[in-house]
Amino acid sequence: MQQGEEIQKLIWEGSIPLIINLGEEMLTNNKKKIQPFYTMSSRMSYLFTISQDIINYFEDALKEFIEKNSDKAIDLEKNLWLDFNKIPLKWYQPTGVLYDTITGEMGKKFLPWELTAHFTSFPDNILFKISQAEMEQLFFHSFKESCFLLCGSTAYIDKFNPLFQSELIKNAFLINQKEYISSLSQLGFDYKNEKSLATRLIYQGKLRQLPISPQNDGEETLLYQALEKYGIFKKIDNQQLLKSDSKPEALSIETDESSQFENQNEIQNENENQSENQEKNDEINLIEKFENIQQNFQIVIQGIMPPLDTPCWWLAEYCKHPDGFIYIIVNDRKNR
Repeated sequence: MQQGEEIQKLIWEGSIPLIINLGEEMLTNNKKKIQPFYTMSSRMSYLFTISQDIINYFEDALKEFIEKNSDKAIDLEKNLWLDFNKIPLKWYQPTGVLYDTITGEMGKKFLPWELTAHFTSFPDNILFKISQAEMEQLFFHSFKESCFLLCGSTAYIDKFNPLFQSELIKNAFLINQKEYISSLSQLGFDYKNEKSLATRLIYQGKLRQLPISPQNDGEETLLYQALEKYGIFKKIDNQQLLKSDSKPEALSIETDESSQFENQNEIQNENENQSENQEKNDEINLIEKFENIQQNFQIVIQGIMPPLDTPCWWLAEYCKHPDGFIYIIVNDRKNR
C-alpha cells in the first residue's frame, strides 16, 4: 500500500505548463500581440480554477475591449472560454483528462500546452456558461454520483453535511491532497470490496460511464479485462490475440495387467507436463495479447500508461480524480 500512496502523491503533484494567448478578436487599435500568460495547472483540477487569474492578467486589454463595446454587457467570468487548435475545452472535465484526450500520443510534443482565451462568440452548442458556485455544485454532484456507483445506494449521503461538502470542494479545488484524503476517509470506502468502481471511459471522442466490478468470481478484475468486457479491443482480430488451443492427442494405453502400473505413472507424468505446458501457453498468449493491444491502442490514466494487468480496485483507490472517478483515455494508435 505504501507504493500506492507514493504514486498517489506524485499524481496529485502533477501539473501541466500552460501558455495562454488572448484571442485576436480581443485586440484593439491594431495592437501587437499581447504577451501570453504563463502558468501551471494541476492535472487534478479544472481550467475554471485559473479563470480569474487569466482575467486579471489581461485586465488592461479587456478594459479597452469593454470600452469599445460599451453597448454590450459582458460578464467576463461567464463568457471566458479556452480553445486548443480551435477545439473548445470543457470546463467540467479535469485538466489532465482534457490534455490526455485531445493531444493523445502526441502529448509531449504539445508541452507547454498553448491555449487561446476568448470572451466573445461563446460556443453554446459545445459548452455552457458557468459561475464559481455552479462549478462547485457540478463537481459535488459528480462526487455524489461516484459514491452511489461504489456502494449501490444512498447510504453515504447522510454523511454529506454542509461542512463536509465545503471542505471537500475547497481541498479538491486547491489540490490539498492530505486534507482531501482526510475528508474522504470519513466515508470508509473499501475499493477492493465495493459493489462497483466509478469509471469514465473516453474513447473516440465519446465519454461513457462503465460499471466495473472490483472482483469477478473471487478474482481481481484487471484493467485489460474490464476494457475487453466492453468491447474496446474488438477491432483486433481474435486470431491475433489468442493462438488456437491445440488439444493433445489421446494416449493409446495398454490395459493388460503387466503394463497397467507403468501406464498409470506415464499418465500422471503426462498430465503434469500438459498442465505445465498449458500454463506456459497461457502466459505466452497473454503476453502476445498485451503486445497487440499496445500496438493498436494507447491507454492512459492520469497521464500514465499503466500495466494492463493492474487491478481496477487499485486504480480506483490511488488514481481516481477528486470527483471520485477513474478516467480511462483510450486512443486508437492507427487512426491518429
